[in-house]
Amino acid sequence: MTENESTDSSNVAPNSLLRSVEVVIGSTVITGLAGLGIGLGLGTYVPGYYRTVFRGGDQPGFDPVAVGIGQGLTQGVVLGAVLGLCIVAIHQWRQSRIDRLHAPTAQGDSVATVSGRPTGWWLVGIVVLTASCAALPALGVGCLYGYISSDTARGNRDVHQVRLILDEHPDRFGSLSINRGPVDKFMVEGMVETQDDLDFLREELVQTFGEERADFVLAVEVRQQ
Repeated sequence: MTENESTDSSNVAPNSLLRSVEVVIGSTVITGLAGLGIGLGLGTYVPGYYRTVFRGGDQPGFDPVAVGIGQGLTQGVVLGAVLGLCIVAIHQWRQSRIDRLHAPTAQGDSVATVSGRPTGWWLVGIVVLTASCAALPALGVGCLYGYISSDTARGNRDVHQVRLILDEHPDRFGSLSINRGPVDKFMVEGMVETQDDLDFLREELVQTFGEERADFVLAVEVRQQ
């Protein structure tokens, strides 16, 4: 073995280890930041997702933004580390095949070497892209589930508030019913005896929900005398 061959072979292990560490760290940082961004977005714009997933999500002290950041960052880092290790394993397996194909056939032949750096980062891009494409449907389902869960919970709270108003005045609104619809939809239906009763009920609903939602849910008429 020549002096150059000895020097090249002595540098293979440190260089390979350094590249492996770079790939793992790079993959971890990329997916960690992506997870942080996704968690922040869900916690900010779809807080109902985390409120329904975690026990105690309906408590006053529950912060969906903080939970989203923590969950997204943690899951992203773990996923990135696993992907990075998989990339390194695939690259090492591929490099071993290349080394066997370019092994010297006779004494004095030079050993062809292939730089792992471009291949390593190419694999990072491919795996991260594949993972992102696989995660997009799950993210879409999560967002949709969060929206539906949040609106459904809102509808349940609104129905409960309307029920309290009706129960406080059984002599005026005892005959009214609440027709529960999908998600946050519901209607207060039936008839009251006088216009004063209807005006009073509308005013209560306006104070509770606002004028637009009160008019939307109120389907009550005055009984014809």
